[in-house]
Amino acid sequence: MLVVDSDSRTIFGTYAQLLEEKSWNLPKRNDVQNAKVICLDPFFGDASLQAANYAKDNKKPIITVDCKFDDPIFLASDIAIISEEYIGHTYPHHNASSLTHEYKASSNGTVIFTFGHKEIICASRNEKVKRFTPYKINPVDTAGAGDSFRAGIIYGLLSKWPIEKTIEFSSALAAIVCLSFPGVLNSPSYDEVISFLKDHQVNEF
Repeated sequence: MLVVDSDSRTIFGTYAQLLEEKSWNLPKRNDVQNAKVICLDPFFGDASLQAANYAKDNKKPIITVDCKFDDPIFLASDIAIISEEYIGHTYPHHNASSLTHEYKASSNGTVIFTFGHKEIICASRNEKVKRFTPYKINPVDTAGAGDSFRAGIIYGLLSKWPIEKTIEFSSALAAIVCLSFPGVLNSPSYDEVISFLKDHQVNEF
C-alpha cells in the first residue's frame, strides 16, 4: 500500500537493515589518500569516524550530511548539508534561527540547511548568513533529490567554484531529478543542468 499526499513523502526501503547487518566495507587509508574529496555518510558509527580521521590526516575535504552540531564528523567536515527532515527528528523544539547559530558557531567549514522547496540557508563561521531560493518546479518524484544536491556540491567543490555558484548548480541538479520518475536513475548531464539554469535566468557558468 502506498499513501501519497501533497505535503509529505514516505520512502519505503530496508535502510535500517544496513545498520543491523553491518554489511558495508570498512574504510581503507589508501582509498582516502587516493581520493580528491570524501563524501561521507555519518550513519555507520566507528567506520564513518575512521574515514573522517583518515581524511583529516591526509588533508582531504569532507562533505557530509545530517549530523548533530557537536558530532565529531560534523566538526571535521568542510561542508555539511542538514535537511529539514533531520532537523525535525533531531531538534523538534528548535527554530531555524537558533539552529543556524549553533551549527555556525561549531562549524569549521560551511553548513547548508535545506528545506525542500523552501529557502536554503548557508552559514560559515565569521561570515554573514546567505539565503537562496530553490527553483520552482512541479515535482514528480523527490526520491534522490538530497543525494543529487550533495553531488552538485561535490562537483562545485572539485571545480573550485564559490559557494553561491555551487548552491545554484546543486539546486538545479536536484530540481531536474525531481521532474521525472525515477529521476534519480536518469541523472541529467552537465549541459542539461546548464540549460536549466539558463531557462531560469540564472547566471551562465
